[in-house]
Amino acid sequence: MFHVRSPDRQATVSETTRKRILFVDDEPPVLNLLQTLFRHANPDWESCFADRASRALALMDEEPFDVIVSDMRMPEMNGAQLLEQVSRRYPRTARLILSGYADQPLSVQALAHAHQYLSKPFTLAGLQSALNRIFGVRRFVPDPALQQALGALHLLPSGPSIHEVFSRNIASPAVTNEQLGGCLAQDIALTAKALQLVHSAFFGASRPLTLAKECAQALGTGLLRSLTAANRFALAPPGPTIAGLDLDALNRHCVATGLRASRIMSAERATPDAVKVAFTAGVLHGIGRLALALSFPDHHLEVMRRVEAREVSLLEAEHEVFGVTHADAGAYLLGLWGIPENIVDIVAHFHRPSDTHARFFGPLTALHAASHFEHASHGLPDPQLNQLDRAHLEAVRVDDRRLTSWAEASAPA
Repeated sequence: MFHVRSPDRQATVSETTRKRILFVDDEPPVLNLLQTLFRHANPDWESCFADRASRALALMDEEPFDVIVSDMRMPEMNGAQLLEQVSRRYPRTARLILSGYADQPLSVQALAHAHQYLSKPFTLAGLQSALNRIFGVRRFVPDPALQQALGALHLLPSGPSIHEVFSRNIASPAVTNEQLGGCLAQDIALTAKALQLVHSAFFGASRPLTLAKECAQALGTGLLRSLTAANRFALAPPGPTIAGLDLDALNRHCVATGLRASRIMSAERATPDAVKVAFTAGVLHGIGRLALALSFPDHHLEVMRRVEAREVSLLEAEHEVFGVTHADAGAYLLGLWGIPENIVDIVAHFHRPSDTHARFFGPLTALHAASHFEHASHGLPDPQLNQLDRAHLEAVRVDDRRLTSWAEASAPA
């Protein structure tokens, strides 16, 4: 495997050491409560506490932290400003902010630097769950240098075609939520950002939302317009390609795969929610390719060279160069951003669902089959074709006859 980047001091922290968490709040009662709750919350966690931003940065200069959890409203330097400093100096540190509804103007500032927003007032269970999820997704990307690069991302570029349509729509006073939702649903980056927002305390959706169109409806045109104007929602593409990756083609492939997966679920008479999960997981299953190409353009070009020159699969080439696949990188990034856990797990395992030991049909199986069908429809050489995981299909009782029916049901009209 290539050395993807010379790790800084922080990136040398061993994954076998205790996880270090830094809590920052200027209110003594809150800080005392955090100390009481987290001093013995988990034997594998080491918690430190700071009563102001300058003290927090001083502590981070002395020793690395895996996670920082900061209050939003503080004197001297607010939470958004603190996380901006942390993002620049220690990108590997996961950045969580405690935000109340009244903090929304400040929250917009923090969108460029916070990975997740947590509700304030908080609960021990809620904080522990968020921390456990962040530590859990690190199994997908154990390399600290990769964690650092992915942790530095807060926006991803849209495809040029969708970005043009979205920019035109968002500027129109007559645009509808339906039109904006249609744009979001066709783009990996926009879908991911919309899901991140609606599942955070920044917005606080009253129920779980899965489709980008639902997110657009919940967020509303006004908020989407203000976030876009503040460069907190949509990132313009630097060009039609990034390190040889065609952004429009990637989006088309992911949407087509998501549609196939949703049609398979419908053919199996799955619940509407399960159909939605299959589609959105399909749209997002390529986000790791986008993130790796953006963060490591030279290494991504090498991946593509190996695929073309040796006719090895994309997964094999990625593993040779990065030590992980785009599915691993995508799951890590989505988990860091607080995307629903079921979608993260599907994105992580859609290539090899047997790794999950699942014994029932669901969106994971549907996306696995859909990915195979979509690649096969383009006549790829055998080594580059996503191979079917026969062990998983046998475990969930899917035979060749059922596969054939899925291929027919999921084909574009």
